[in-house]
Amino acid sequence: MERRAQAAGARAAAGRDRRCYHDSRETYFRQKGERPVTDQKTLNVGDQAPAFTLKTIGMKDVSLGDYKGKNVVLLFYPLDWTPG
Repeated sequence: MERRAQAAGARAAAGRDRRCYHDSRETYFRQKGERPVTDQKTLNVGDQAPAFTLKTIGMKDVSLGDYKGKNVVLLFYPLDWTPG
């Protein structure tokens, strides 16, 4: 039992505890005036994707509307600062 408590303390100190992550993520989005994804509508198969603009690795703005009429595959994966 003591090992579990030590491991939980180590995870929290390292920022790996999901509660710590959740709190810091909420604070980050609220400070930027944005809503976290969990606060937004979930899409179903066949729903139209909402308009959005993101930055590429090269810091170029790319909008979903730039690809209107074309097939688009969106791939989301966790970054270094997200649990995965």
